[in-house]
Amino acid sequence: MTQKIKKEIYIDSEQDERLKKLSKLLGVSEGELAGMVERSHDVREEWADARSRLNHESWIKACAIMENLPATAEDTSYKLPSREELYDEVMRERGLVEGPL
Repeated sequence: MTQKIKKEIYIDSEQDERLKKLSKLLGVSEGELAGMVERSHDVREEWADARSRLNHESWIKACAIMENLPATAEDTSYKLPSREELYDEVMRERGLVEGPL
C-alpha cells in the first residue's frame, strides 16, 4: 500500500458543500473522494492521449489512401476499400480478431 501524504487545500464554500454531500452519499471520506477525483482526472488524460494517437494514425492512413487514388475519374485501376474492409483491418490491428475475416 502506498504511503498517504497529508495535504491542505483551499476550496470555495460551494465546492465544500458539494464535497461534503457527495462524500456522505458515497460513504467515503472527503479525502478519499478527492483522491478519486484525481485518479479519474489521470484516466481522462490517458484516454485523451489514446484518442489523439488513434486520430493521428487514422489521419495518416487516410492520407496514404488518398495518395494512391487515381489522378482522373476515368482511371478505375484503384479500388477504394469498403467500410467493412477498413473496419476489419482496424479490428486486426487492435488484436481483437485474427487473420482475414
